[in-house]
Amino acid sequence: MSWIGGRDSTFGQILGRVVEPYLEMFRSFIPPLGMIDLSPIVAIMVLRFATMGLDGLHNMVLSWL
Repeated sequence: MSWIGGRDSTFGQILGRVVEPYLEMFRSFIPPLGMIDLSPIVAIMVLRFATMGLDGLHNMVLSWL
């Protein structure tokens, strides 16, 4: 949102309030590299791996039924 100037909009502020608690978990142990913050990339990867794991678990349970 900072690249397009959307943080000042109402939507940007609401989105920030929703995602910042999740991103703060990763920012606590992933320091920014100068002006580049890699924590959103890691957070998206963790979220993706979690959804893949839950999907696999869901498919495994369905195959038992």
